[in-house]
Amino acid sequence: MNLNVLEILVFVSLIQGLLFAVVLLTQKTFRVKANKYLAYSTFLLSYIGVVELLVAKDFDEKYYFIDYFGDDIPWLFLFYIPMLIYFLKSTKNSYAKSKKLWILTVPFFFFWLLYTIIDIQLDFQLLEWDLITNYYRLVYETEFYTSILFNTTLITISFFIIKRSAISPDEKKWLKNIWAFNAGLLFIWVINTFIPDNLYPIAHSDITYPVWLGVSFYVYWLIFRDYYN
Repeated sequence: MNLNVLEILVFVSLIQGLLFAVVLLTQKTFRVKANKYLAYSTFLLSYIGVVELLVAKDFDEKYYFIDYFGDDIPWLFLFYIPMLIYFLKSTKNSYAKSKKLWILTVPFFFFWLLYTIIDIQLDFQLLEWDLITNYYRLVYETEFYTSILFNTTLITISFFIIKRSAISPDEKKWLKNIWAFNAGLLFIWVINTFIPDNLYPIAHSDITYPVWLGVSFYVYWLIFRDYYN
């Protein structure tokens, strides 16, 4: 796999993000109930980045499992849910123990089901539905733009959860910093999506460098904060 300098930086940081998540989940020092949700979110975010890099290098054309576990599962609907729960538990919010939080996963499973049906027809030719042939691209586009709206909504809710919490100023500052990083990544993602090619040529390249460089910085910051403070 040929990687340029930026891709190497991104790839290394994303792998470190995966390892960081594993450490949070396994080491007694960090094994706090809220931390596991931060670990889940970091793991998913890093995983999405690694898969995007592999797809950009056409590994999905060679290995079906990379294609399936990369493009055919709507991870973008899933990665911020653990972060929202992390904020709820860290602020001791009354909704932290709500059994209704599973509702947040409905968009993920809905689009996963649609993608599975599309795969059954396009990849395995086990179906012959004109509806899929005519509209599968619309499903992909709808999933992508809906995921932006979904994550924007969760990030907005997270802001008010932190703002209205009664935790100590230091704890609130830490949560606000994490929130700011995630909000910044969302903003860069939106810019990458909607800005025209002629104004920002790198925005629509195979790899969304600004997004994943931002993720890289976020991962390094998390590691530095947890290990050296």
